[in-house]
Amino acid sequence: MTPAAQADYMTRRRDNYLAWVEATEGQLSNSTDDTDILAMLETTAYWEIRQLIPTSPRPIPLIDSEIRWQTGNLERLRDDLSRRRDRALAAPGHITVVDTNALLHYQLPDSIDWPAVVGEATVRLVLPLRVIEELDAKKYTESEKVRRKARELLPKLRSFVGDSGSPEAVRDSTTIEVYIEPGPRSRPSDADTEILETAHELHRLSGKAVTIATADTGMALRGESEGLPIVPMPDEYRRD
Repeated sequence: MTPAAQADYMTRRRDNYLAWVEATEGQLSNSTDDTDILAMLETTAYWEIRQLIPTSPRPIPLIDSEIRWQTGNLERLRDDLSRRRDRALAAPGHITVVDTNALLHYQLPDSIDWPAVVGEATVRLVLPLRVIEELDAKKYTESEKVRRKARELLPKLRSFVGDSGSPEAVRDSTTIEVYIEPGPRSRPSDADTEILETAHELHRLSGKAVTIATADTGMALRGESEGLPIVPMPDEYRRD
């Protein structure tokens, strides 16, 4: 291959790789808001590839090595998204994310007519793992009343769901589950943020509407501001 042909080949390989990165970033942005995932293609090698010129030493091995690296990353990401999508579609019914407030201050999920509350024929109750962790923490709070509620509630919830939190029928036309994301988990310091992120992920992966069931004003306002339907818990089901 002549020097001119080599230079032309390197230029085409560089430009094709950069165009692929741009297209792939656009596709990923349709599937996730995770900034780490969206930035995963812009490695040190990516920026070195951007600077390649025909006289750069060994440019083709650099491009090929980065392609192999990114292929492995994307295959792992594909498998993770596939597992997450399967989990998001694990049960039928209108997806309804229940927050900590609704569980702590209202009757047990098996005592509530969820289709009537949500306004859907079948309901899929989803308890984010962060909600369970919040209830666990409340077993040790200063309020004796809250401690008692949390200690009574958690074994009941555990008995309602299947292995690893999988969906189980809790009453007619209603299932309940603890949503445990496969793979790495984002855990922001604010619990409401994680609960809302779970709702958005379920909507994104399932392609279905997702409702938040809460009696917490702050959660309701935040959910509404993010475009999530809110179902207020009816007073008739309050514990107190």
